[in-house]
Amino acid sequence: MRKLLTAVLLCASSAFAQQEPQFTQFWNALSYFNPATGAREYDHEAFALVRDQWTNVYGNPSTQLLSYSTKLRGINSSVGGSYMHENIGFSNFHKAKATYAYHLKLGRQTSLSFGLAAGFQYMKNTTVFFPEPLVDSTFWAPSTRFTADFGVAFRWRKLDLGLSVTQLPQSKYANGYRDALHLFAFAGYDIQFRTNSRYKPGLIVRPQVFLKTDFNFYSLDFNLLFKYNDLYAEGFEPPARSRKMLRGALSGLAGSVTGVVLSLIKNQ
Repeated sequence: MRKLLTAVLLCASSAFAQQEPQFTQFWNALSYFNPATGAREYDHEAFALVRDQWTNVYGNPSTQLLSYSTKLRGINSSVGGSYMHENIGFSNFHKAKATYAYHLKLGRQTSLSFGLAAGFQYMKNTTVFFPEPLVDSTFWAPSTRFTADFGVAFRWRKLDLGLSVTQLPQSKYANGYRDALHLFAFAGYDIQFRTNSRYKPGLIVRPQVFLKTDFNFYSLDFNLLFKYNDLYAEGFEPPARSRKMLRGALSGLAGSVTGVVLSLIKNQ
């Protein structure tokens, strides 16, 4: 009975529309949601995220994400790829995407980036909750469908903005599910705290906001991101790409102690 109730709740919440994953640490997954942000700041960028939600509920959402991107300096571009796996209720998803971004330099501290992502998503429902004969056979049929994203990112001095649309084809699967079109937007601003001595490190605090919607469901996250630079040695400042950065954020949902995140969620 518990399994049946859980299945009904999970099915009803998804409304047969495949949602993009939800990550509290969205600043580490921007290139997954917006392909224009891949390798903008560093020569190489990689991340791995794991999220378990509603851990006391049978069939709770569980998501794993891997991503990597690298700069192609000769053509002002970057390329990369990502892999996402998610289990939620009786549904199992695998998504793999390749990304390309072009970074247009508009000034010393100004850039405009455009990005594309394309790949495939595999979906299969399992018989964990329902005996197979009780449901039409097409509900259990595995499907592989094409997916594509487009994004734009703009940086001017200390201001950082981005807008992207994902799951553009809105592909329909054999079991009746369909990829939901998603819109993402983010904004951040760097606040610098510098000391009088150049031998001491500086601190950058970046307030950020992240919006996710499929035009029925809205999620708005706020957070503070901290960047802490290495010491300067003998009056020499190393190249930006070689400085070690410590990035931290407080996530109430993840139980971290290095930053703060506030999430607002609304259903239409």
